[in-house]
Amino acid sequence: MSPSSVFMSKGPAMIRKPNASLYQLIAASRLETVMPICVIAVIAHLPFQFLDDIYKKIISFFFFTSQTFSNTDYIGERIYVQRGITMKKRHGLATRLMIVVAVITIICGAAVGTISYMTAKNELIDAGKMDLQHMANSATSLLTVLNERVENGEMTLEEAQEEARNILNGPIEDGAHDLSQSNFNYKDGAGYIIAYDNQANMVLHPTEEIGSPPADDSTKKNREDMILLAQSTDEEDADSFLSYDDTDEKSGDVREKMAYVNYFQPWNWTVGITVYTDLFYKDLESVKWFIIAVTTALTILSLVLFYFLIRPKLTQLKAVTDAATQLAAGDFREQELKETKDEIGVLSNAFTKMSGELRSLVQSIIQSSDKVSDAASELSAVSEETSASSEQVGVAVDDIANGASSQASDLETTTYHLSGFNDSIHMMTAQSDAIAQAALQTSEATTKGSNMMHDLTSANNASMQSVEAISAGMQELDKNLQQIVRITDVIENITEETNLLALNASIEAARAGEHGKGFAVVASEVRKLADQSNAATKEIQQMISSITKEAAENVARIESNKQQAEQLNHSVVATAAEFTAIEAAAEATKNAGNRLLEEIKQVTAQTNDITDSIQNASSVSEETAASVEEIAASIADQIQAVANIATSAEELTHISRQLNESIAVFKL
Repeated sequence: MSPSSVFMSKGPAMIRKPNASLYQLIAASRLETVMPICVIAVIAHLPFQFLDDIYKKIISFFFFTSQTFSNTDYIGERIYVQRGITMKKRHGLATRLMIVVAVITIICGAAVGTISYMTAKNELIDAGKMDLQHMANSATSLLTVLNERVENGEMTLEEAQEEARNILNGPIEDGAHDLSQSNFNYKDGAGYIIAYDNQANMVLHPTEEIGSPPADDSTKKNREDMILLAQSTDEEDADSFLSYDDTDEKSGDVREKMAYVNYFQPWNWTVGITVYTDLFYKDLESVKWFIIAVTTALTILSLVLFYFLIRPKLTQLKAVTDAATQLAAGDFREQELKETKDEIGVLSNAFTKMSGELRSLVQSIIQSSDKVSDAASELSAVSEETSASSEQVGVAVDDIANGASSQASDLETTTYHLSGFNDSIHMMTAQSDAIAQAALQTSEATTKGSNMMHDLTSANNASMQSVEAISAGMQELDKNLQQIVRITDVIENITEETNLLALNASIEAARAGEHGKGFAVVASEVRKLADQSNAATKEIQQMISSITKEAAENVARIESNKQQAEQLNHSVVATAAEFTAIEAAAEATKNAGNRLLEEIKQVTAQTNDITDSIQNASSVSEETAASVEEIAASIADQIQAVANIATSAEELTHISRQLNESIAVFKL
């Protein structure tokens, strides 16, 4: 496969593959047939607004260089408003249409010219590629003939190769091949036959040295690409062209070159021809300027034809516009517009009829306005008289209503106070019941308290007796303890004497020697018993001391309790006396509460009778006041209705005057 940088095409024209995209199919079609149809179809479907936008862009570019017309609104009176800036429109409809026509003509001419130019360019490139292919194939055929002569022994290989160089590049003159004498050159030597061996060395060239290697990496890369393309066995690479960039030896510019190569296997030569691609269509420059001249001439001709054909119609349309402006200013006088059979003439006729109808309508409005004004004046006078009478009746009814309302209010106030009095009586009754109940509960509680005081007095007396008995017992216990202390003292003295005697006996037994040992043992035992008795006596003394101390403390506590019991006894006696007094007072309170409850019941009955009478009178007053209020409301509604009629009549009169003033500006 050839490198990706190689552009290849089968023969002089593109080969359409089965899986080619739509874009590729269009590109492979005849552009001179497809493109004019597409351009005409696009222009025919352009909306007028789009053409108007084109006009605005052109005007803003040539005449309003400081402003543009993007996002611009046309609001009448030939004024363009954009971003708060107001600018007078400098061109009328005729000028705008002429500019649009000129732009469309230029676009169409440029499109057709460009398409024609590109078509001719592609045709010339295809023709040039065919010439290159023909020359390269002819050169390969020549090499085949020369190789047959070598095989037949008519010449050596070197002679055949030198003969090929002289035929393909021209005979050698002044040390170089003269291409002008060769039939294998393109456009006077602009393209010539070349050949490389498998190492990319030059073996056939009109000026370069035979066997010279590539001058640089770029040249080497181009030669290797041509060798690979020529020796490729892929069917897609057969009869293929190679496009690459090369530096022009004269100008030094990098230009695109087109090469067609074949592989001549007997000599291992890659034979081909190269030429700069732009030489294929060099003669098209004159055609380009011719297309520009034709497009300019067509544009001028279109403008002239448009001016003389459309200008009269635009003049007639301007007359209709002026008439509409006059009508908008309030001038309804008859205007004569030229009538024709085309659309503008129909518009003129329709506008004339419309202005006549509007004139008749305004006259009818003026007459109706006068009648409405007179009727409104009469209605306003009648409504004012009716309103005055209704107001007098309303004043009288208001006085009656105020009296009835005042009476009802007084009765309601009295009822309210009686209601409050009843509430107070009910509260007094409730309080009396509560007092009686409290007195009863107090009496019961006092009785219970007296009983409890008696019990408390008995219990306190018993406690006093117990305290006195305990105090006597503690005193007796103290005496006994003192007696025990004296006894323990005697025992302690005896044990000390015994201990002393045992000690003396031990001394004497020791003096007796062997005969005193038995007595010494007895003396030792006696001394031990004396020590134990002494220890026990001391423990008893400690216990007695502790008991004595606790007994003294208990005696002190009992004495304190005795004093508190005596004080409590005095308090109980005083409390019992107070309970007796409270019981007597509670009984008196209960009797007084019962008498108060009877009096309150009598007052409550009398108050209920008075309240019923006042409520009956209040109901009658409220009904009277309600009836009077309904009458007053009806009269007020009547007065309001009359006032609304009067107001409407005044507004109608005012509107009628305004209408007359507005219609007065019209000229009939």
